[in-house]
Amino acid sequence: MRHTTLLFFSPFSLVGLALMIATAPASADETKRKITTFVAGTNHADGRSQIKSEVIEQCVLSLPNESDLEPIVDARSKYMRSINGDDAANGSIRTYNATVTIPYVVKQKQLVIVTTSSIEKSEPVIEEVSGQFDRTIEFNSNSENGDHYGGRELVHEYYFSSARMAVDDAMKRARAWLKQQRAVMCST
Repeated sequence: MRHTTLLFFSPFSLVGLALMIATAPASADETKRKITTFVAGTNHADGRSQIKSEVIEQCVLSLPNESDLEPIVDARSKYMRSINGDDAANGSIRTYNATVTIPYVVKQKQLVIVTTSSIEKSEPVIEEVSGQFDRTIEFNSNSENGDHYGGRELVHEYYFSSARMAVDDAMKRARAWLKQQRAVMCST
């Protein structure tokens, strides 16, 4: 048997609705489905699926050798005042920045959860997915470690005066990262 009820909501009718539901007769041997129509209500069941994924395992499959890394050096001209603390030394200088890009491959196991908002009694789909993924990470030289500075009083702007020093700074970070990642390499 099918019942259709038409409800108009006001602030006071929510209490009445709660009382109707609480006092509705229930039969132990018979199950009924009641269809309720809401007038001027909003519907959030739009039929869209939501996909969420979470990494549950990850290890590094491959890393390049340190000798295979090629730093990229960027040189710029810049006007500085009080170069290395000398108030009379104002002028254009050449600064250097270096970038080291490391490509690597990771193996990941992800837990993927798919939920659909409009299908009645639909269970979320939960599945484990494994794969290999290419990644890159960049290391830049930090100018705060530079060998020269400019600027007056307490505010100094440091910079690298040679490409070699900028490369050494970026490579120092890249070497440290490679060493850390070798410790979490995949066992197989």
